[in-house]
Amino acid sequence: MPFALIPEGFKLQKVTKAQESAVNAKRRHDDVIALLNNPETVSSAVTLVLAYLTAQATKSAVQELKDLGANISDEVEDQFTKKRTFGSDAPVGVSFEKLLDEGLKRLSGLL
Repeated sequence: MPFALIPEGFKLQKVTKAQESAVNAKRRHDDVIALLNNPETVSSAVTLVLAYLTAQATKSAVQELKDLGANISDEVEDQFTKKRTFGSDAPVGVSFEKLLDEGLKRLSGLL
């Protein structure tokens, strides 16, 4: 039988699988409530969403300008798709677009 720290009095005792599942569900619920009550969570989420929307709007505007015949350099387009190593010498990198997509994916799992 597994052991779990039971919230009532916080004592360690043997529990059944169903009890362990209930304790884990309660802890997950408490963790989500703590995350949502943290004022930094809201500001971080807003910053991430605004950065994503700005990047998408800028990328869309660049594409529309190209469609209208404007001469847009490849350097401007590369700002969204070029992989960066963020100060590391490692041969791997990530683009700004992928970074924002991953952040929103992870954030949506929490809310």
